[in-house]
Amino acid sequence: MKTMKVSAASLNQTAGEFESNINNIIDAAVAAKDCGASFLLTPELSLTGYGLEDNFSYMSIIDTALSKLFKLATDLPPGIAVSVGLPYLYSGKLFNGVAILLNGKVCGVTFKKNLASNGVHYEQRWFTPWNQTDVFKHTFSVNGEEVTIPVGTPVFDIDGFLLGIEVCEDSWVAKRIASHYFDLGVDIIANPSASHFAISKFNIRQQLVKESSRTYGVNYLFANLNGVDSGRAVYDGGCLIANSGQILNQGPRFHHTPCEVITSVIRNNSSRVTKAISSQRYSEVQHNLDNYIIRLDTKNPTPLFTPDSLSFLSDLTATHTEASTVAAWETSPYLEHEEAVRAISLGLRDWSKKTNTNGYTLSLSGGADSGLVATLVAMAVKFELHEFKTKGLSLKESYFFRFADDDIQDDIDTIDIEQVEKSVMSNFLQTAYQPSANSGKVTFTAATKLAEYIGSTHYNFPITDVVEQYEKVLSEETGITFTWEDHDIFRQNIQARTRSPMIWGATNLKNSLLLTTSNLSEASLGYATQDGDTSGVLAPISGVTKSRILKILSWMEKYGIDLTYVENNNFARLEALSYINNQKPTAELRPEEQQDEDDLMPYALLDRILMLQLQNNLTPLEIFETIIIEDTEYEAEFVARCIVKYFTMFVRNQWKRDRQAPSFHIEINSLDPKADRRMPLLGNPYQEEIAYLKELFD
Repeated sequence: MKTMKVSAASLNQTAGEFESNINNIIDAAVAAKDCGASFLLTPELSLTGYGLEDNFSYMSIIDTALSKLFKLATDLPPGIAVSVGLPYLYSGKLFNGVAILLNGKVCGVTFKKNLASNGVHYEQRWFTPWNQTDVFKHTFSVNGEEVTIPVGTPVFDIDGFLLGIEVCEDSWVAKRIASHYFDLGVDIIANPSASHFAISKFNIRQQLVKESSRTYGVNYLFANLNGVDSGRAVYDGGCLIANSGQILNQGPRFHHTPCEVITSVIRNNSSRVTKAISSQRYSEVQHNLDNYIIRLDTKNPTPLFTPDSLSFLSDLTATHTEASTVAAWETSPYLEHEEAVRAISLGLRDWSKKTNTNGYTLSLSGGADSGLVATLVAMAVKFELHEFKTKGLSLKESYFFRFADDDIQDDIDTIDIEQVEKSVMSNFLQTAYQPSANSGKVTFTAATKLAEYIGSTHYNFPITDVVEQYEKVLSEETGITFTWEDHDIFRQNIQARTRSPMIWGATNLKNSLLLTTSNLSEASLGYATQDGDTSGVLAPISGVTKSRILKILSWMEKYGIDLTYVENNNFARLEALSYINNQKPTAELRPEEQQDEDDLMPYALLDRILMLQLQNNLTPLEIFETIIIEDTEYEAEFVARCIVKYFTMFVRNQWKRDRQAPSFHIEINSLDPKADRRMPLLGNPYQEEIAYLKELFD
């Protein structure tokens, strides 16, 4: 029996920023080498970042990536093979490649076979799929020297362990390259991924890794990006190492450190025995392994097992009984809420850091949407500070150190963490309540109490006089006397749009980013004022349904985020959210009491229609039939009316969704036209079904 230590790293990379990306790879390699690993797996396209998008079409960037790869090979610690992802030009075509680097050399490159082209992905715009299992010699000149590299579908023999690579989407399809590796008898399948976060997706990913290790009789390694590398997709890390259908090690998710590395001991006998007794048979096609295998010697092998290798047994036991890296929140009964909050908070932190701006500005209305956005900004600070404290890292290394008041910076590591949070928040987030003549005390109190609780710098910017002046000028010039009976939409929208220049002004004065508060449910209907409440640089909750937003707010007030890492329960409850949770959602744009659900429909029904459309790709009549069969809460006529209203507004307001600020992908599907659901600006394919449903109640 031979053993080897292997590692997988989750990295927070940034699209196109070679220096920081390379530094993360080197740091991960050093950490893995310190753990005794002979192989380190890094995520997909780890050198360039996954989200480079149309920059992949610039040959200068492709050439730079290749040059950086060869330089990186010489900068990595010796004695450890490291996978590095990059765009690779071969035979006039661009491939999504994974290079193996060892002892200063580029040893070979594997090309991705299946290019992700659904949802947030459209890799076929830039890359060519590799549709062969062969290995070719690629000879070219780099940095003035001629080199020859095996490319295609090689197998790497690392210290006696045969390793094959399938890249992200290669593992999500029916016809997997893993079957080819099974025929070649590999011991390890490594999966470098850029697998974006969506609620509950990690459970599917875990199952895929476990089943892959069992089905193909291999040690299976999975590495993933962490954070936001280009703007919209959030990656949740969560590296995995599995064998025989069991997870050996799992890395942290949503971490605020640049890289996290997990390491496990693997054995070649377990994978080979599994294949030997499997009912799955090798292909009848006989393979000449010499045509596929690239032999590598790290000169760092772990010893062979012998009955008297007591020290080896001790080391092996110690490796497999180390403290789990899985945080307590991963087993929470409210896991979906935990995931959503952590994903958006990490995204907010990365946007501020990677745009090099001074935090955020937010119009805090006292309602649910802006209340959640403000809370998520506060959680971004809380998560990072608590993580650094837990890991024994100095807060001076935290991104948020720059936002701490000068008088606490020198002693920041010895000061109570809640004091540090308040200090950071006062400089990181500024909020403003912008009341009109229709605003009430309830929302004023809710906004004031929440701002005070989270520690934002808070202002009061009344807009009543400005709105009156706008209406006065328009009335004088047009000769129109405005009334609520005749000009309802106009008078609502002018209030929302009046808030925009004032909050933008505060944003510019701080050199911060303005957050908008659109949510997925209301975006589906276009229930927002363009250039009013949609104003902003980033829409952090636009990928979250209104039903989920209300549930998260209630949960955060009553139970709180689980900050426990190893022991001692530590829940962060935000009791000030009670001022928001005890009211019904309202825009406060009319003189009389106004409820959002009265303007639209019950949010539970709205989100049911939305999810049937997005996740099941159902049309109006199909959705009507599904709800009538499965739900008994609503009368058929009411459901029909709501579906007609939904699709009428959905089609009419695609232009609003096209103009919305960038948003994070949080639910399984979203309506972001630049990252997921692409719909025409003109045309209505649902007309006949809408007409049929109208006949049911007209």
